[in-house]
Amino acid sequence: MEYQQKRQPLLYVDQPSMRAPEARMQQQYYQPSHVNGTRRPTQEDVKNKSDMSFKHLSIAGQINYLLTGPEEIPAIRCEIFTKSNKYLGIITDQNENDVVLRVIGRPHQFIPKQDIIKIRLIGF
Repeated sequence: MEYQQKRQPLLYVDQPSMRAPEARMQQQYYQPSHVNGTRRPTQEDVKNKSDMSFKHLSIAGQINYLLTGPEEIPAIRCEIFTKSNKYLGIITDQNENDVVLRVIGRPHQFIPKQDIIKIRLIGF
């Protein structure tokens, strides 16, 4: 058996000792909740309003909301309750009498608008 000698590294990399840079940022801020006697909406108020607004729309308003969302946001999946069934998918179109629902793994479903009882948002 041959013994190998340990050798010193061939190249040394010297790391300079530097201090981390100091970031000068604002430490405090003040946001009054009342300006000129009127209450400014807080972030929680806006969140609650956006959560509740879909629930308080009519069925036709809910369908329009889901169809006319911004293009930057992906389509929202929803659950549609009718008198006899429950459907899960994405509303893609509507006509005078029906709503077109895209269901994964199935052909498009045509759901009569008059049969819709409730629409519940699920997510993206």
